[in-house]
Amino acid sequence: MRVYESVFIANPSLSEEEVNQTIELIQNVISNNGGEIVKVDKWGKRPLAYEIKKQKEGYYVLLLFNADPKVLSELDRRYKLTDHILRYNIIKLGDKPGELPPGYGQYTLDTQFVGSEFGMHAYDEGKEEYDEEEEADESFDEEIG
Repeated sequence: MRVYESVFIANPSLSEEEVNQTIELIQNVISNNGGEIVKVDKWGKRPLAYEIKKQKEGYYVLLLFNADPKVLSELDRRYKLTDHILRYNIIKLGDKPGELPPGYGQYTLDTQFVGSEFGMHAYDEGKEEYDEEEEADESFDEEIG
């Protein structure tokens, strides 16, 4: 068994009951095929970066689960067949149950991501200390601008 994370975006027009039924459907696909649900995190309605199927926002749900790779094909099929799921992704996090990459879960929904030429940097609004790379980015931006 391996550790996977899946995030899907459901149609925002669904009622809370319909969202819960969709989550239950996906959980059943995983557990009926020998997988184990570790965590379900409902992020709620959030704006989309761009319109998907004429929707400007979506209901985000994160699933953390342990499963064999064979489960992924069935999960992928179910995601595609479920009309009210706008988008989804499945990511392998580790090769053994309980094995998560370093820093997993470090960022919360309050964390903001700032883009630059050199990549993405995360910071918390209340944080006063920045690492040297962030300072270098700021000085580079000042020299150019």
